Amino acid sequence: PWGEQPSRHRLKLPASMQKSKASTAVATGRLHLLSSFFAFLAVLSTGGSTAALLVKFLPRATAPPPPLPPPLMITGGCASWSSALDNVEYVAVGFTFSGAPYFRDASSSHYIYWDPSCSGTDSTARWIVDSDVPSTTASSDLDGDGACTYYARFKSNDSSSPPLGTATWRVYCEGSWTNNDLTLVRLMRSPSTSGSSVTSQRSPG
Repeated sequence: PWGEQPSRHRLKLPASMQKSKASTAVATGRLHLLSSFFAFLAVLSTGGSTAALLVKFLPRATAPPPPLPPPLMITGGCASWSSALDNVEYVAVGFTFSGAPYFRDASSSHYIYWDPSCSGTDSTARWIVDSDVPSTTASSDLDGDGACTYYARFKSNDSSSPPLGTATWRVYCEGSWTNNDLTLVRLMRSPSTSGSSVTSQRSPG
């Protein structure tokens, strides 16, 4: 039976067309070499070097993320929030949009993070202790509630770390906002043969 079968033979181009395609490929290669050569001369004419040429034309490598800061221990919280603010360890888990680190406790129930504007319109930056996971893509109002709702805060323009040592935070204790002295220390772990030892480190001064 006859049917539509694919041809087993390729159409052979005339010799003149084959030569034309080969000439075009050679010309394209030469043009590319000339373009690279003139770019090299342009860099040298401005006092540059081969290294500068490579930096200019090669793709840039993505910078690795900064290392996470050590864990924090927070103590001194009132009874209302002792589960979040008294003898609780927080571990750094990442960075928010501003580049500030954020921390969470072992139960993933509480978070410490820096928010440049907790409502999206408030202009006062602060460190916050809250039950909401902060956004890593939002530039402000990191819990997305459009309001400054949390259970502890410390106003600060320093986004690198919450205040170390003892500082006066505003904490919602027993149904009202009060001044509460909280102490934060870094936990420095050093390796040992039997595990890891933990020492605390307060801010200097």
